[in-house]
Amino acid sequence: MNSSDRPAPEIAAVLERLRSGTSGLTREEARRRLAEYGRNELRKTEKATHLRIFASQFLDFMLILLIIAAIVSFLIGERLDGFVIMGFVVFNAVLGFIQEYRAERALEALKSMISPQARVVRDGGEQMVDAAQLVPGDLLLLAAGDRVQADGVVITGELRMDESVLTGESQPVDRGTAQTVYAGTTVSHGRGTCVVTETGMRTEFGKIAAMVQTEERETPLQRRMKQLAKYLGIGALIICIVIFITGTMGGIAADEMFLAAVSLAVAAVPEGLPAVVTITLAIGVQRMVRKNVIVRKLQAVEALGCATVICTDKTGTLTENKMTVRKISADGALIEVTGEGYTPSGEFMSRDAEIPDLPQLSLRIGALCNDSSLVQSDNGDWAILGDPTEGALVVAAAKAGIDKQELENRYPRIAEVPFDSDRKYMTTIHEIRDTDGIWSDSAYLVSVKGALDSILQLCDYIYKDGRVAEMTGEDLDSINHLHEEMTSGALRVLALAYRLSDDAGMIEDRKQRYEHNLVFAGMAGMIDPPRPGVREAISTCRE
Repeated sequence: MNSSDRPAPEIAAVLERLRSGTSGLTREEARRRLAEYGRNELRKTEKATHLRIFASQFLDFMLILLIIAAIVSFLIGERLDGFVIMGFVVFNAVLGFIQEYRAERALEALKSMISPQARVVRDGGEQMVDAAQLVPGDLLLLAAGDRVQADGVVITGELRMDESVLTGESQPVDRGTAQTVYAGTTVSHGRGTCVVTETGMRTEFGKIAAMVQTEERETPLQRRMKQLAKYLGIGALIICIVIFITGTMGGIAADEMFLAAVSLAVAAVPEGLPAVVTITLAIGVQRMVRKNVIVRKLQAVEALGCATVICTDKTGTLTENKMTVRKISADGALIEVTGEGYTPSGEFMSRDAEIPDLPQLSLRIGALCNDSSLVQSDNGDWAILGDPTEGALVVAAAKAGIDKQELENRYPRIAEVPFDSDRKYMTTIHEIRDTDGIWSDSAYLVSVKGALDSILQLCDYIYKDGRVAEMTGEDLDSINHLHEEMTSGALRVLALAYRLSDDAGMIEDRKQRYEHNLVFAGMAGMIDPPRPGVREAISTCRE
């Protein structure tokens, strides 16, 4: 191995700790580790059979008290009372069993989020394996659109990850060498190789699955019911003793007083209370189900009524998890974009009488300086492959009749500088093959998108009134005013700029910086829109 091919010291340390290398594991070693660490899949911490779930329903203190009362009723000859009490007990147990049995299926939804196949390096070559066969030390190959199947450390490449499934944050996160990627997250941009560090239930995703299965603490209702059952049990015992002693001291036979005391104690137990509580909670559960809310425990319904603070995920829960362009700045005007989700249909509206032609220019730049794509599934649904923020620009362009694939055929990419958290912008260079387009007089196009403050530092010109002009202080004030108006509406803003060139040497010299003397084209403001009914739901909670 050449010195230039050797991994960085921190990567070498990780590989050494995992007893792996740049050629991956051998098949024999992978089989041995699979036997040691187990399959890379989510599994239940304890396999609960149907019988076990049903039997666990009888562990409630109040039900135990009722069972004792039923047994005593049978012993003293009050069979009808015994059957009635046991009927209430079984009724409660059946309802609880049904609810918990449904909840056990929740884990299957989590399992479906893990890809069934994985690309790995084993025996020095690339191969596809069952994702459940991944083991610590495997080299996992990742590309845009892949879902990560295990926790790992990036050893080569630069990745931009969509970690909303774990963090709830829709903004992609950059992961470079020596940084961690997590099972269940998605690669929105880039390519890379990572070494697997954790699999199955030991991954962060697996820990979430384990928490879903973990028994919750007692609810306020459970605590009060247990306390009531204890008071009733102690009270009934005291009554039995007092009546028995009083009767025998009065000359009544001991066996008669014993039966009388026990009968009174049984009568003091409210056998109908658990049934009433269970039925009431079951009604609450059904109401929640009609609102698409699954409740694992009946008692949780009452606990919800005691809640004063709601902690909720944002992305995909309160929002649609579909970044959407809502406003575009063009020639000093602010243009509103309609439409929902990733469906490429919508209108462009302006407060001015006429909409300038400039959005076409901005949207072309946004679509070209972009690694995402818009696809339609067999059932007609539209989806984004790649970064959701970049996807929003592709959808906005499609609404204006700009097809990204057709645009890339006319302006093929020949070089790029990926987005960097320090630079805060991305650059792509395209050869201009279009003979009658807006850029047909030049040979190359440099398109740039990123944070406004970073882009403005690169711009000496601005496109306005249908031509390129030098950037003035008045132009900067107008741009900043529009930017402030967009951000005040909770929009995430990307600035768009470009440059034309006929200098082939600029393209050939990859070390030369070509991100200067740019022409400012405009801005795009986007948001992850709230789900329908979220505003009303929040208002209802506040009331």
